[in-house]
Amino acid sequence: MSKRILISALAAAGLASMAFSSHAATVGGSVDVQTTLTAACEISASGAAIDFGSVVALASSGNKAANSGSGFQVACSTGLSPTIYSATTREMDDGATHTLAFNLCLSACTGSNDLASAALSADTLSITQNGSLQTVALHGRILAANFKALPAGSYAKTVTVNVDY
Repeated sequence: MSKRILISALAAAGLASMAFSSHAATVGGSVDVQTTLTAACEISASGAAIDFGSVVALASSGNKAANSGSGFQVACSTGLSPTIYSATTREMDDGATHTLAFNLCLSACTGSNDLASAALSADTLSITQNGSLQTVALHGRILAANFKALPAGSYAKTVTVNVDY
């Protein structure tokens, strides 16, 4: 009889211990997590335009200047040395045979600071390199000497601006 009681007591203790523990054992494994970050730059030019407005084609009108406002933006990763240039010819045309030369600059175009026209002579692009878009104001200037002898009409040009990094 004492064997039966002992076996019954052991069985009851085993069931009781199982009721308090839902896990009999734990096993673990490892998972490798990795990525490779690649440095890059991007341009957002949505809505970017340099609009000189309406210009009276007289030498007395003086030089005309305008800028792109906040429509031209560049984002670069940390640690890059971005440069900027435009290989596009700096002449607007009227769709016929008349062309109107202009300057394209990173500052107010007050001197001979025209934006470089080739990658080898590209200008350093000084922006915060944190991966977020930064506004880069592009400035344009038309010298009065360039428009005073031209016929009235609309003159336009699409300019490609490149950022190398």
